[in-house]
Amino acid sequence: MKFMKRGSQKSDIFLTPPALAQRIINHLNPSGRVLDPCRGKGAFDHPRVTDWCEIADGRDFLSCNESWDWIISNPPWSEFNLFNRHALAHSDNVVWLYHLPGLLTSRRLRDGDKHHHLREIIIIDAPPDPWPQNGFQVAAAWWSKTDGPMQWTDWRA
Repeated sequence: MKFMKRGSQKSDIFLTPPALAQRIINHLNPSGRVLDPCRGKGAFDHPRVTDWCEIADGRDFLSCNESWDWIISNPPWSEFNLFNRHALAHSDNVVWLYHLPGLLTSRRLRDGDKHHHLREIIIIDAPPDPWPQNGFQVAAAWWSKTDGPMQWTDWRA
């Protein structure tokens, strides 16, 4: 599967089902300044989410240099490394909805381990098409600057 790069015509926009986004937010219970850096159609809109970016609406997360307490989103898969590094540099807590093998690469764990600790991985059934049905397990992973035990949570049906 080919994914979009900035300025490309190909798309890797896979919108999160709102019920799943709300379940993630309710489970993690973020507080303080909470950002959805890839708002799309607003699946992560929630009273706890205080700010958003969406490149299609003129707010490019990669150009923002503010600080947040939490960043929670389903990032563009083709730009995951850029989004991950930028989020880790600007937030105490980072939560990505992504495919599990991509979350657990050596590089991504190393990026997170510099100042953050992997605190939880929530195993999730893949949302229906148009989400990629590629056989890779979907998960939400939470990295935090606060150390603590890492836990696995299984939400599969």
